[in-house]
Amino acid sequence: MDRVEGDEPDSENDGGANGDGDSSVNPESNVDDSDEPTGKEEVYNGKRKRGVGDNTRFLVDGMRGTMKELGDVMSKLESERLGIEKQLEQDHLDHHSRNCDKFCDVLKMVAGAMDRMSTGPEV
Repeated sequence: MDRVEGDEPDSENDGGANGDGDSSVNPESNVDDSDEPTGKEEVYNGKRKRGVGDNTRFLVDGMRGTMKELGDVMSKLESERLGIEKQLEQDHLDHHSRNCDKFCDVLKMVAGAMDRMSTGPEV
């Protein structure tokens, strides 16, 4: 088998992830595991955070926005619920009021009939 120039034989036990015998971290990686400050630390809500990526920040901001919207919707629903309760209570009172008015009318008719009966027939 002919080897192409620059092509090195791969060894399964060379310890490197890319087969070159180098077991160190890929130098092109965006992850910085060192404890040395790099000036790339994120300050998020007044707290120093390291390793907060754009995707995580986006998700956290989205969740905060969603929670705020949910709170707004719940407040509106609570207001509507209270309004509906008040309306139902008023409707209930109106219903009883109408029933009381009808009952009072019936009592007046009965009282008038009893009054006519007690005085005797009109001549």
